[in-house]
Amino acid sequence: MLRLSSRPRIRLLVAAGLAAVSTGLAQQALAVNQLQLRYRVLRRSTTVTDETAAQLRQLEESALAARGRGQAGLAFRDLGRAVALLEGKPWTAEDEYLQSLTVATDSTVCDPGRPLIARLTQLYPAARGRLKISARATLAPATAGPRAGARRERGDARVLGEFALLPVDLIFTPLRLAADLGAVADGAYELAVEVRDEGRVLRRVTAPVFVVRGLDAAREKLEPRLAKIPGREQVKASIRYPFDFARLLNLGEIDPAPYDFAAGLAQAEKLLSSLEAGGDPFAGERGNLARHYLFAEAGEIMPYRVYVPKSYDGSTAVPLIVALHGLGGTETTFMQQGNGTLPRLAEQHGLIVVTPLGYRRNGGYGRGGPGPLGAPDPLTARMLQRSEKDVLNVLAEVRRDYRIDGTRMYLMGHSMGGNGTWTLGSRHAQLWAALGPIAGGSSTPEAVPLARLKEQGVPVICVHGDADRTAHVEGSRAMIAELKRLGVPHEYHEIPGGTHGDVVGPNLPRLVEFFLRHRRSTPALP
Repeated sequence: MLRLSSRPRIRLLVAAGLAAVSTGLAQQALAVNQLQLRYRVLRRSTTVTDETAAQLRQLEESALAARGRGQAGLAFRDLGRAVALLEGKPWTAEDEYLQSLTVATDSTVCDPGRPLIARLTQLYPAARGRLKISARATLAPATAGPRAGARRERGDARVLGEFALLPVDLIFTPLRLAADLGAVADGAYELAVEVRDEGRVLRRVTAPVFVVRGLDAAREKLEPRLAKIPGREQVKASIRYPFDFARLLNLGEIDPAPYDFAAGLAQAEKLLSSLEAGGDPFAGERGNLARHYLFAEAGEIMPYRVYVPKSYDGSTAVPLIVALHGLGGTETTFMQQGNGTLPRLAEQHGLIVVTPLGYRRNGGYGRGGPGPLGAPDPLTARMLQRSEKDVLNVLAEVRRDYRIDGTRMYLMGHSMGGNGTWTLGSRHAQLWAALGPIAGGSSTPEAVPLARLKEQGVPVICVHGDADRTAHVEGSRAMIAELKRLGVPHEYHEIPGGTHGDVVGPNLPRLVEFFLRHRRSTPALP
């Protein structure tokens, strides 16, 4: 057993047989989405020769074929080769092997009473050839932003083990390690495995780890207490959320997002104590509020955020904005974007803002048409459907809990959320008073029922930067051209020099002002 101490004892576990299904599946799915996006951006922005274009077509076809056979790892390999080709980088047998490496854990949320089991394995078969490699595993406090990676220089990473010999085939016999976390404080960590050749780091792969003491014991005590309290299902969902989030992480159903388990468990206990005392802990709350509900079809507790201005007292129906985040974002993204611009606007204008997760960070909000790797497989199709349903569920939750003006409900979003705005705004045009897609460049008039906007009299304000290399501006131009053809009222703001992210914050006031100038002639039905 390996212990995290000044002199750790090391044990190497090599399994004979296939590796177990890992908790890294959802994280890998998001990585595939991000690699697809990276490839699409490079393909649009890179001028290539006819020879290179032919090679790219072959790789695209190979990735599609692999995806069709259910071999996502091989599709990932082909996309990686295509990205390297566009970036002018070599793709040797060594590169192919190194790109296949990944690290996965048996549990993402770990009670230090049990050892952490991790595996260095491969996403697809690749031979390492003549590489003479070793591995070094570390655990360090999770860091975000510009400080990420600096922890290795600060020396606060704990060395879990040095491995001089690695199995040749890491799919059939993954490198396994066991770590005793008894000396590790609760919190969020990054497990990293560096693959080296004579001290030179060839590749660094990581997996998130949350250390949480007493989670299982707290869960066992929770349900008997909740069973004694009738009703209050929304508050109960918020109480259960930390435990359900941990369950889904450990099943590999969701991609790990930043989360403070200590704060979540403390909040759950506070809410439960309030219910047991006969109180309503949500009554009269204002500001940026964390809320949850049971998504019965999915069997999960879903998070969302709602901003309620101080002026709200329930005596008057108020406008509502539903805001959809981009790929990799969460329900908190729009509350933070532009240093909290949207909540400030909500406070200023006396309106409510709600930000759903959309089921998954890469949920897609029910997008129509094929993705970068063709038509979605059944699991992806289900995710897209649930992403759409989550948005509608959250809308229903907010309309039940607050007095919302059914003639002034607005939908907006950025990037993936911009495409979601086109999709859900058109499909459910009977709900909205106006739409505001930002940089949603992958929607097409063929895949979105824009004619419904004309039928329902829903105007659109669209914002896109002409220097956007992530979602090409031609996509928004095509959508606007179709709005013109259909006679849908709209404003289009193409920002000179605007990139994918920097057009969001400065244009939020413009979107809100546009929204508040429009209302439906008849209220949207609940």
